[in-house]
Amino acid sequence: MAKRVKIPPPNKRLCVRHGESISPSKWRGGCRTTQCKSCLNERRRIKEARAIVPPPEQRLCKRHGKPVCPSNWIQGRKNQCSKCNTERLAKQTKLPPPEQRLCKIHAKPICPSVWIHGCRTSGCSKCINQRTRRSAQRRKRAKKRDSTFVCPRPACGKTAHCDLATCNLEL
Repeated sequence: MAKRVKIPPPNKRLCVRHGESISPSKWRGGCRTTQCKSCLNERRRIKEARAIVPPPEQRLCKRHGKPVCPSNWIQGRKNQCSKCNTERLAKQTKLPPPEQRLCKIHAKPICPSVWIHGCRTSGCSKCINQRTRRSAQRRKRAKKRDSTFVCPRPACGKTAHCDLATCNLEL
């Protein structure tokens, strides 16, 4: 068994911010400078205030007039809609013109959002559409479909695909 940590008396385990004693359970958990009752109440009040997000009509971006994402609103970015975020990322990465950001597979321009997120060699519209149609994915889906198939004829009992026209059992 692990040794139990010896806890100092309440007047020795004081919170740096409020000067109140830190509870024994928080002290055992590793909190040595904060986490007194006042700290915990303060965190709870902040969390409750953040949880209150107004409806989309009341949290509009001042530049674009679009609703601000709830996560942005909670984090305090009350004037950043999704378009503002994309523009900010585009400024940070300095998006080159379409002729300079060509896909190496299809020689088409890589989508701006894909380029901003760090894909520099592929990510044109053709690449994005082909991702869901890859042969390996198709084979995997077919295998899964085959494994769950059971012949509708009770006497047949085949678990692989059974051609109903040539199945030798009558219904």
